[in-house]
Amino acid sequence: MTNKLFEGGSMPGVGPIHIDEIKPTLATMEKHLGIDLQNNVLGSVGKKEFSGDIDVAIDIPPEKITEFGEKLKNHPLILYYAKTSVFITKIKIQNYDPKRTYIDPRTGEDKGVPEGRTGFVQVDFMP
Repeated sequence: MTNKLFEGGSMPGVGPIHIDEIKPTLATMEKHLGIDLQNNVLGSVGKKEFSGDIDVAIDIPPEKITEFGEKLKNHPLILYYAKTSVFITKIKIQNYDPKRTYIDPRTGEDKGVPEGRTGFVQVDFMP
């Protein structure tokens, strides 16, 4: 099986996640993985209305990295898994609303549903 990554690290079948969907999505993963994800997000996650993916820093000892990767790879909530310098995954967005629209923060104008919303988001775990 060949796994393709597209420009920007985006994989097929994933799309933007709304800020209100981030916490429940990460909370579900935290419960199943047993690690704090919400307090370790990177970049603009949770700062903008929509995020293209979720980048999470994980603090695990080097000798546990392979074990963590296997845990992700075999986890039923992980729908896609790839290992590069980070762990790249695809997961279902919790509390997903396909009709959620983007409101321009400068004008207050409703710009409609962002292109590419799928109900799935890419989550990158960065040791």
